[in-house]
Amino acid sequence: MLDGMFSFVLLDESVTPTRIIAARDPIGITTLYQGRDSSRPGVVMFASELKALPTECDEILSFPPGHVYDSQTDTTERYYKPTWWDTDHDDKIPTSPANLESLRKALEGAVKKRLMSEVPYGVLLSGGLDSSLIAAIAARETEKVAQAQAAARKKKFASSGPVSPNPDGVSEYGTTKFLSCPRPTR
Repeated sequence: MLDGMFSFVLLDESVTPTRIIAARDPIGITTLYQGRDSSRPGVVMFASELKALPTECDEILSFPPGHVYDSQTDTTERYYKPTWWDTDHDDKIPTSPANLESLRKALEGAVKKRLMSEVPYGVLLSGGLDSSLIAAIAARETEKVAQAQAAARKKKFASSGPVSPNPDGVSEYGTTKFLSCPRPTR
């Protein structure tokens, strides 16, 4: 039921023997590697970077996307099973026409979701239609957020009361003070 990009290893010490669960997002956006050492049977190691395992393991594999490992059974199984995955059956392949409105809403929702960040972000353009659409949606959503933030600031300052000028050049606006600077002359 996790939604997004992830890879994790969970250590559950509340059970005996201790249990490890490892999983990777359905598409494999984040990295996860699994290693074993033949001199230590039963030991399984995980790392988000490949370089962490070669000195410890003689068998290393890229943990498959959409899978989960359970130390209780020492198995890795696919948890992500979309209806279209099994193409051996023709009844799994959609035959109805594409719902373009639904597709547009899903694409916009996916872009908007990925813009929720505490850090600056950028868009890499290949010049193709897909990256251009993503960039256009990101620009529009970013502008909406900027306008909403500006409106919220304006509303906050408007409710703080009028500006009262002081003789020393400092104006008060509610609890915020502004210093007026003379314009440079040429």
